[in-house]
Amino acid sequence: SHTPAKKLNYETIQTIIKEGEAKSIQLPCNLKSIKEQMLANQYLGVVSIPLNEKIIRHCFASINPSEKEKVFTLFNDNFNLAVNEFNENFEENYAKLLEKINNDAKDAEVRDFNKCLNICGLSLLSTEGMFYVDAKYDYCYNLFKKEAAPDLREYLSIRSDELRQGFSDDAALMISFGEVYQRVINWEDFMLKYPDFFMKDHAKNYYEGYLSTLISGMDNSRIFDYEDDKLLPEIKTLYERIIANNEDRKSTRIIAAYYEYLKSIEFKYNESIEKFLKDNELFTMLGVQPDTR
Repeated sequence: SHTPAKKLNYETIQTIIKEGEAKSIQLPCNLKSIKEQMLANQYLGVVSIPLNEKIIRHCFASINPSEKEKVFTLFNDNFNLAVNEFNENFEENYAKLLEKINNDAKDAEVRDFNKCLNICGLSLLSTEGMFYVDAKYDYCYNLFKKEAAPDLREYLSIRSDELRQGFSDDAALMISFGEVYQRVINWEDFMLKYPDFFMKDHAKNYYEGYLSTLISGMDNSRIFDYEDDKLLPEIKTLYERIIANNEDRKSTRIIAAYYEYLKSIEFKYNESIEKFLKDNELFTMLGVQPDTR
């Protein structure tokens, strides 16, 4: 019965949630009904998130494992769709408010907006001077951990840690290369443990992204020295430590092969690094806008 307002308002959101909660308690917990209700909520944009959360809290425990996978995917897709739509017009719709936030104002309007984000499971973030909203780092993990299968719980736990730490800003790493390597290991172990995970493509993307970063660096987090194009000593040491561990892993084999290749060209940057990446189903992170989290 509510048309989504151009701007978020906490009181309105609470009214919508109250109405939605009454509806979700009546909802038959089957895939068809859940899907229909989530689709019906879509027009509310980010306000659909707390409504869909009510559906999850009401139904998730009582559906079977394969339905759980489908419902999680539905929830996740709708969440991302709502967030992307919101961000498309965010700066335009909230120019005055963002100016206040930029100037550290903490008036009623700013407080109301923060409450709106919070109830929608969102955080206000910025990159390169641009504001955007995205999931609170632990939102999905906390919502699903109790009733999720072990593979999804672990997936969400790993992602929760990564979202908390962040990844890059303005094409520069927010974590160390050593921590990037730890993420490679986390995802490699996860994929070995759960080879049939229903979102294994996502896990594979994270693994490949982190391993590619370890091999190519980023525009503002280089692994080769700007002056002489030589591999930076700390990166060389990191590679050597990984190789010395001598673990039987695909990532170790790739890094060892890369190290040998760099040794053959005196550890200097060379265009053919691109070919090495491609041959190993990886990609360069130079000249691209990496994910911020």
